[in-house]
This record gives sequence, structure tokens and C-alpha cells, in this order.
Amino acid sequence: MGRKLGKKTQSKSVNKNIHGKARRIRTSLFLAFCVPIILIIALGAGAYYIASEAMVNRYEESTKSTMNSMTLYFNSICDNVKTKMAELIIDENVNAYFNKYGKDLNLESTSYYNAVRDNFIALSGSLKYISDFYVFGQIGETITSHSKTLPKSLFEDYQSQDEVKELVSGNARNKWFGSHPYLDSIVENSTDRYAFSYIVKLQKNNGFIVLDISRSYLEDALNTMMFGEGSIKAIITPDGREIAIKENLENDNSISSERIETEENIFIGKNFFEKSVEDSSSGISTGYYNGEEYLYAYSPIGATGITLCTLIPKNII
Repeated sequence: MGRKLGKKTQSKSVNKNIHGKARRIRTSLFLAFCVPIILIIALGAGAYYIASEAMVNRYEESTKSTMNSMTLYFNSICDNVKTKMAELIIDENVNAYFNKYGKDLNLESTSYYNAVRDNFIALSGSLKYISDFYVFGQIGETITSHSKTLPKSLFEDYQSQDEVKELVSGNARNKWFGSHPYLDSIVENSTDRYAFSYIVKLQKNNGFIVLDISRSYLEDALNTMMFGEGSIKAIITPDGREIAIKENLENDNSISSERIETEENIFIGKNFFEKSVEDSSSGISTGYYNGEEYLYAYSPIGATGITLCTLIPKNII
């Protein structure tokens, strides 16, 4: 009887040892399989994060490069306009007509008028981005690309307009701005024709030259930048006018561009834009528009006060 009990106790002890070893083996095998899997998952997640960051960085660098190229192009347009205006305000015919001969109506004054008019017609023909021009002073007839007759009092009337107040009261001689409602109302013009304008005082401060820069020409240039569905690219003038275009995805997966006509500002008044204006240099940051997160790229166009901006949805990067 005692032998049988001893054998049973010994058998239970052996069974426990076998089960314990089996559990340890299973645990070891489980860990042996799980650890590599966990490591693979961790490495995969890390590699994805690194690859994702690298992709975003490459996209940002590509965006910067595209923006810088467009900024240089727009700046060259503005510089060219300034150079041509600097030449015209010292032009002999311009000064002779608006300083002396314009006060009379005779053959000599008509000759100078025609010479000045021909200069501006030639300028507008050679620079395709000029949509319209206005030249007027204290004396003489207004010279313009519009067929509408402008009033004799234009110079006096125009000096009270917002866009020229600082030129009239200060030492500034030129300025870039987004619109000129008074001139538009006289010639029945639409702001659809121009994106922004450049104004310069005549040499003796007794007149103005206003050049309009074609909106369609600049929009065509903006459309050469392609950032993807939902992206918004815009030119913002110092006086707060936005010329904005949105990229849409078509049924055939092509990207089309649509002029944004809404009166609601997309950039003006937003924190991300105001900070970039204060920065006065090009850069990239994050911006929020209509509750969505965007990559915001910006670049000032020389010393004009005009800014080139782009919003790119983060979910397409």
C-alpha cells in the first residue's frame, strides 16, 4: 500500500515537471515569435514615419522652388514697369506737353499730345501685361487707352482718392495698389481687367501716370503652378485685394483652375497671412482655412508690397 502511494506521488511530481517545462517552452516559443514581429512592426512604423517626413520635406522644398521662380517672374514684370515709367516721366514730349503746351489747343500742342499718346500705345503693345493706362495733369488732355472722354478736372478730383493720398501729402513718388474705383467709374471699367496698378507722379508733381497690370495675364502665369486638388494660389496687394485661383479635380482626374469670385477674404485678416507679411521674406508654415489644415507658402514680390501666396491641403501631400 505504501509503495503504491509513493509511486502515485512520484508520478504526480513528474507530471508537474513535464507540464511546467511545456509551459516554459511554449512561453519561450511565443516570445521567440512575438519579439521579431514587434520589432518588425516598430521598424516599419519608424520607417514609415521617416519616409513620410522625407516626402513632406521634399514637397515643401519643391513648393519653395516653384514659388521662388514665380516670384522672380512677377518681380521682373514689376521692375520692368518701374523702369519704363522712370524713363517716361523724364521724356521730353511728356514734360513739354504737361508742363507747357497742354494749356493751349493748337498745332504744336496737338503734336506733343500725339507724341505722348504714341509712346504709351507703343509701351502697351510691347508689354503684353499692361491692360490699360492713364496719363493726366493740371493742364492738357488726359491720355488713356479707353475711348471714354475723361473730365478736365480729373487731376484735381483724383487727388482726393484713397490710393493717391500718401503721394499727394507725402514724399512718395510711386505706389502699387489693387484698384482705383474712381477711374473705373469714369471709364466704366471693371476690376476684372486688371490685377493691380502702378502709379507714379509726373516730374514736377503736376500729374499722374497710372498703369494697369492685366489680371488675365497674371492668372495665366499663376496657372503654370500646379499643387493639386483644393489648392489655392493668390496675389495679395498692399491695399488688401486678393486675386485668387483654386485648383479642382475633374472627372478625368485632370486639374482645372477656377477664378475665386467670392467677396470673403481667404488670406487677408488670417493670422498665418498677417504673420507672413510681418516676416517680409519667403517661407512655409501651417494655416487653417474653413476648418481644414493647409500648407501655407508665401513670398513677397520685391519691394512692391504685393505677396504671392499658396494654400495646399495637408491631406494631399
